Amino acid sequence: MAYTTTSKYVQLTPYLVLEYMYADQPNPQTYYVNTGGGSPTVGFNKLINGILEYKGTPTNEVQIYNLNGNYDVTQNTALNNVVKTSENSFIPLNPNLIVPYNDFNPKLTGTANLEIDFPSNISVVYDTVRYHILQGYNLENIDGLILSVAFLDQDGSYVTFSQIELSSGIAQNYTLDPNPLTIGSNIYDKYFQVLVPSLVDMNNQYAAAVSLDKPNTLAGKTSRSGRGYVTGSPMRISVWQINDITQVNGYNQYGVTLYATLSLESEDPFMNVGAYIGPAENGDYFEYFATDNGGFIENFILFQNSIGNQYYIDHRVETIEQIGAAFISTDNFSTIQTTAFDEPLLYRPIIRNSSVSANFTLRYTMTLVNSVDQSRLVRSASFTSLDPGRYGPYIAPLQLSVFPQTQKIYNKLGNQSNISVPSNGIVPKEIVKYQNVFVDRNLVNVTMTNLTVKGTNISQSDGQSVDLISYGLGLAYIKILPFDNYFKFTFYQLNSNGVLDLIDLTSSGSYKIVFIDNQNNKLFAPPIDSKNLANPAKGELAFKVDESLALQILNFTNRKFYISNQPISTTENPSTNEKSPMGLLAVRNKLNQKSISTVSSIEDVKTSISEGNVLNSAGTARISGSSSSVLYYGNWLKEDELIPRTSLPDTTGAQKNPAISADETIKETKPAPFRIPNKSSWQEIQPATAQVSVEETQTTSGSEQQPISANSLLVMGIGPFKAAIASDVQGKIAQGWTTVEIIEYFLNPGAAGFQLYSGITKEIFTDAVTGIFSNFDLALLNEYGNTGGGRTNGGPAAGGGSTTNQSGQDSGSSRPSFPDDPYTAFYSYRR
Repeated sequence: MAYTTTSKYVQLTPYLVLEYMYADQPNPQTYYVNTGGGSPTVGFNKLINGILEYKGTPTNEVQIYNLNGNYDVTQNTALNNVVKTSENSFIPLNPNLIVPYNDFNPKLTGTANLEIDFPSNISVVYDTVRYHILQGYNLENIDGLILSVAFLDQDGSYVTFSQIELSSGIAQNYTLDPNPLTIGSNIYDKYFQVLVPSLVDMNNQYAAAVSLDKPNTLAGKTSRSGRGYVTGSPMRISVWQINDITQVNGYNQYGVTLYATLSLESEDPFMNVGAYIGPAENGDYFEYFATDNGGFIENFILFQNSIGNQYYIDHRVETIEQIGAAFISTDNFSTIQTTAFDEPLLYRPIIRNSSVSANFTLRYTMTLVNSVDQSRLVRSASFTSLDPGRYGPYIAPLQLSVFPQTQKIYNKLGNQSNISVPSNGIVPKEIVKYQNVFVDRNLVNVTMTNLTVKGTNISQSDGQSVDLISYGLGLAYIKILPFDNYFKFTFYQLNSNGVLDLIDLTSSGSYKIVFIDNQNNKLFAPPIDSKNLANPAKGELAFKVDESLALQILNFTNRKFYISNQPISTTENPSTNEKSPMGLLAVRNKLNQKSISTVSSIEDVKTSISEGNVLNSAGTARISGSSSSVLYYGNWLKEDELIPRTSLPDTTGAQKNPAISADETIKETKPAPFRIPNKSSWQEIQPATAQVSVEETQTTSGSEQQPISANSLLVMGIGPFKAAIASDVQGKIAQGWTTVEIIEYFLNPGAAGFQLYSGITKEIFTDAVTGIFSNFDLALLNEYGNTGGGRTNGGPAAGGGSTTNQSGQDSGSSRPSFPDDPYTAFYSYRR
């Protein structure tokens, strides 16, 4: 690579574009301040401006420009610099006047004291500033422009390093651009160029110098504070438009208006971006591409585009042939690249004058364009070849010393073998391969208890069996993963003979697995319609919960899933936002209706089962196809959650503490939701008497007569009272009552159990069921609202009555209820 340059373009006015060319390695433009370091040398003048004042005190702003003899090198001298005399006026510093203005005005540094004396010879690295003028425009309608570049001093002031005037008309010494700058439809064919010291290089030299040498560096000599410039600070570019020219004491004074001010990075923000062109290693052509840290630029562009930019690359390759002392451009190729930034582009030049050319150069210009703000970055590279004949208009054919001979090839079968086929034929061998499709397989049944599957027979599960378990209603758990989930359910029914039957699901309409979101809306997944995977005639249903639905489910607080059916005669609503009434009052109102509400349908299933509505036909159970109902419901867990235990078997005979300590770890065990109830401690202390019916006796309390239940606390005493409650709870568990139903029966002031056991309180009930209820059951009981024993007309926990008989601990709601999600309440209780 012969050279690489860096340019950043900024539109200053509609007719003026600033191109800032950062000094780039490995060969930056460098000049020494004193003789002995090379030719030419470039010195500096330092002008202190005492004209401008702030609150009556001179600001003593500093202006730096080069010596008059260095104009041909930097074009940044007193010949074209102006000094600011007020906020809206400038006066030239032309040294060719009889008395230069800085010698006329005593508030400016005189010519004799301008030049900076450097005790040692130091090198200065320069940046290049080009001001591009629109084609055909010479500032005719204005009197000119004033353009300045300033750096931030350590003391907070700005030091001006270039403050030049561009005159209108054709008097200015513009440079015609052989490669005009094109931005959109505008062409800029001429420019004026000045050199300014590199702010980054000045700061680096100042930082590297020892303390005694820092004042003698360029940053120390030129700054107003003598302590250099702020590292990493941006440069300030200003543009003033000259509106009028007046005479003040014989000097031209320019009346101006500030047109634009902007900040520009002092260091190249794209310093690692470059351009490359060179011969390919695996072909007779050239490769060219944009680079980043020496590699392809793809990662850089992808990152920039991800933060809101939109970059593409404009490539241009120019072919220049040298004929004698002349360099002639013979081809100019350009292309736009918007994709595949990790591959080189290929180019094969045609050297038109290959027979007389001494060499040719490929000049590659890479322009990185941001289409969002039209800013652009330019990198250039070149390659020179001394073999132009290799790429001439004609490609010379290869000459062979011996002409090729035509070969004739005959295909002949040498030894033909006889192949015989047995008369009885070949028996194919069948190879069967199995592939697991379902992540989660479940055996379920529509009874209220678990069943143990043993061959073709089933029986009630004791919770400890190692055989396959067919989970009863609400007792199965599935795992929801943040991917595609496959579930297969096989439905069993225990007939009156105790024989295992599969439920025929073919005539019951369509099925779906349903979940309830946080707005009580139904989201469902349809079944997989393949009898090879799941045959409804054999009680099998399969579902796929795809990744998008699974990610939504994982955010739900409702941890239930439902498998519901829709009769064939009913038109399903395909919407995934079916409303589902979840309130307990709505459940009661629709209990006797064949509603498609998820919760109501659960109650329907229980009622149908208890009434024997599951019909047997030809030894196969069949559910009704004329009603909408929930066939099954269960629970779902997240990937890292364990199945909650439902009992803690006591192998030591010691009484379990119902409280769950904060550091107790629940081990994942085989779930056994159905259990033979354990004994309560109150049954061991006081054997339970047989439960008697409610009898009405009379007692006098003032003038009122109140009925007293035979199971009243006042009649039985606390010990037998608790033992009776424990025995009653055991009986209801054996009958298949759920924990929620049992608690409602005993603690709801309007329920029969609350009336039967007169004087019952939540504390008495908790003592009675300790040892019978599992930790999970006790957690549900703990969440249930408090009640005051016997206070049916009490406060809000007694059904919304008055607060007359409300106890101090009666803090429940108007109707004691469970949390919406007992599973979540259980784990909240554990924490």
